[in-house]
Parts: sequence; C-alpha cells; structure tokens
Amino acid sequence: MVEADKQLDRVYKTALGDVQDAIASSPSSNVPLIIEAVLVLKAVERIGDHAKNLAKHVIFQVEGIEVRHLKGQRLAEALGKGSGNS
Repeated sequence: MVEADKQLDRVYKTALGDVQDAIASSPSSNVPLIIEAVLVLKAVERIGDHAKNLAKHVIFQVEGIEVRHLKGQRLAEALGKGSGNS
C-alpha cells in the first residue's frame, strides 16, 4: 500500500518534469492543454493518497490497529511486516 503510493508519487513528479520540459522547449504551446494535463496529473496523485487513506481505515476496521498516523517503517512494524515496503 505505501510502496504503491510512493511509486505513484514518483510517476507524478516525473510527469510534471516532462510537462515542464515541454513548456521550456516550446513556450508558445497550447497553455489550456498544459494546464489541463497538470490538473489531471494532480487528480490522479490525490486518488492514490485517498486510496492509501481508505486502506488505513480498512486496516483499523478489520484488524483494530490504528495506523492512520504511521509512516514507513513504523507502519510496517504495526502491520507485522518488519520493513517499510508494506
């Protein structure tokens, strides 16, 4: 769950970099299209954040373990995984 969100964040940052490169190489390009692309990228990134939050709520409901405020290694330990790749 956490690693998938981190991967989505990396893809988001890479895609934003690609958009920035496109703007730099052709500043007269279609601005409304570029703005829409950035908004779509941000929306997809937020969907990943919401999915992670929902997963944490499900863990609480099913397992009774409060993990909403845990990150990385502490989250993995709470889930009995022992590593930050949960």
